[in-house]
Amino acid sequence: MALTNACRPPFLKVMRKTLIAIAALLLGSAILNLGSGLLGTALALRMAVAEFPVIVAGAITSGYYVGYWLGVFWAFRLLTGVGHIRAFAALASIFSATTLMLPFFVAPEPWGAVRFVHGFCIAGLAVCSESWLNERAVNENRGRVFSLYMIVIYIAQVGGQLMLLIPDASGYGLFAISAALLSLALVPVAGTRTVAPALRPPSRLGLRDLWKVSPVGFAGTFSSGLILGAFYGLMPYFAEQAGLGIGGTSRLMAAAIIGGLLFQWPLGRLSDRTDRRYVLLGVLLVTFVIGMVAAAALLIPGLAAHVPIMLLVLAPVLGAAIFTIYPLGAAHTNDSVDPVHVVSASAGLILAYGTGAIVGPAAAALMMMAMGPAGLFAFFALAGLLVAAFTLWRIGQRAAPPLEDRAPFHVVARTAPPTAGVVPLAEPAPSATAPDTGADAPAEAADKPI
Repeated sequence: MALTNACRPPFLKVMRKTLIAIAALLLGSAILNLGSGLLGTALALRMAVAEFPVIVAGAITSGYYVGYWLGVFWAFRLLTGVGHIRAFAALASIFSATTLMLPFFVAPEPWGAVRFVHGFCIAGLAVCSESWLNERAVNENRGRVFSLYMIVIYIAQVGGQLMLLIPDASGYGLFAISAALLSLALVPVAGTRTVAPALRPPSRLGLRDLWKVSPVGFAGTFSSGLILGAFYGLMPYFAEQAGLGIGGTSRLMAAAIIGGLLFQWPLGRLSDRTDRRYVLLGVLLVTFVIGMVAAAALLIPGLAAHVPIMLLVLAPVLGAAIFTIYPLGAAHTNDSVDPVHVVSASAGLILAYGTGAIVGPAAAALMMMAMGPAGLFAFFALAGLLVAAFTLWRIGQRAAPPLEDRAPFHVVARTAPPTAGVVPLAEPAPSATAPDTGADAPAEAADKPI
């Protein structure tokens, strides 16, 4: 027998009310990630087809993350000036309009400038979405709300990869579809009646202090930026050079993202029951092994014909490893940081991730110049090995925080780190759609390339 509203458990009532309040934002975020996921991979493929040197492709990708890094800070001023809805609409419109410019100016300089703007916009859009979700969630359901948000983003990103299979003989169609989706993303957000949240400045915790609190967490999030910046920017470029074609590239990227989605919770829950550093060490070593196996296969004569099948088999395992580095590093950091500084710690981890994402594509491109396509996987292996060695050393230097002092693992994004930490919220006012929740708990939400 179905529960009536009168006898429905209080948590279910609150969760239902929260989901109603964020439904428009979830829909807008899904459409946004569908368009941006398609655009990022299509752009990398077009750089390979246009025969951009790999170092140029790496530099354009790094430029995107420079824009993202700067946009995280600028977004707070925009939100306090015009509000969440206007900021979301303005940034989505700029994102869409500049996307339409790409097929008319197929050259490194304009594409680099446009991608810088895209990174700037996506940071602001992430801040809008995640701070809004944080305000609508209550402490009891915050983890579930952001887990749902991340699942929506992952599924949308997978959909974006599969949309590469749409025929596009003109070379313009995929860009036009991306731009249309980016424009449509603002419709549910602009049409919502939900009251936007209030903002306040975060507490201060310097990067040096963050390093002292959690060297492994800091190094893990930095390495996540290194690896994922190169993955998103150069994996489609590599796939085109390796002869996978558009279909193979689409399946390769989708398989890796699906692997990341499926293993978030199992590995996170495992880390709740043991020293998180051992789980982080494990995924770093898996990254190293997969990188070495793929690089060796690409370098050994006679195996080239088997590389596409091998990569499709390895892609979910690689995705499971590289997409869980950031949330594990962030969770380990939050286990050690003072609750007063959790928000500032999240902001510091964004800087660590963003810095790694700026460096990673350029460094991976240099290795591809030296080794050919195998250089991308050699870069993954090297980054995983170095941070794994550092993590193993740190395990011997400091005991793990007691299990009873840890917060439960929450799903966060590795591709676009939690920007909500830069725009923490004031206590939400009571409203018809969101109950008064008291003091906010900081959110661990995504960074993504959306």
